[in-house]
Amino acid sequence: MAALRRADDFDRRNTDWYIDRLVQTLVFIGGISAIVFIIGIFVFISREGFGFLLGDFRSGQDAQGLSRDGALYLQDGAVILFGSQERIGLPMGAHKVDILVDRYPV
Repeated sequence: MAALRRADDFDRRNTDWYIDRLVQTLVFIGGISAIVFIIGIFVFISREGFGFLLGDFRSGQDAQGLSRDGALYLQDGAVILFGSQERIGLPMGAHKVDILVDRYPV
């Protein structure tokens, strides 16, 4: 008889059930709204940014073609900087790994 009463307790919709259901609903609505906002941000940046990057800003040239400012030169500078950092940083990191392997053999 006591086992039946305990099983019946799980079937009741008391205050805890309603609070749990409310929290589940709020978390679900928060998750859906976050996804919608992220998609909206992506659409806005894509719509506004691609036209700007693919236009005159990409080549950085004015009507006479004299200017050398633009996104293309900015990207080239970033690639050159990243490459020089790799040429310096990777050998230093490999040297540290060699020291650690020699000091602490597996």
